[in-house]
Amino acid sequence: MLRVNIRLPEPELAAILEKYCSKFGTVKFIRMMPVSKDNLHRYVFVQMSTLAEAMDLAVAVGGSTLGSGAVALCLEAALE
Repeated sequence: MLRVNIRLPEPELAAILEKYCSKFGTVKFIRMMPVSKDNLHRYVFVQMSTLAEAMDLAVAVGGSTLGSGAVALCLEAALE
C-alpha cells in the first residue's frame, strides 16, 4: 500500500504515481477511483506495458495483478 495525499488534484496524484510506477517499467495508463467513504483509501488501477512489469509493481506495493498488465493499488491517506 502506498501512502500519499489521496486528496491531491487528480493530475498531481497521477504524476506522483506515474513517477513511482515507472521505476518498474512503462506505465500505459492510470485510472483513479473516488476517495473511499472512510476518507482513508483510494483505489487506483495502473496498466503497465508487460505482465512482468505489473507483477514487479504489485509485489513492491502489495497490490494485485489483473489480467495481462494491470495492477490494483490501494492508496492510504497520508496523515497530515
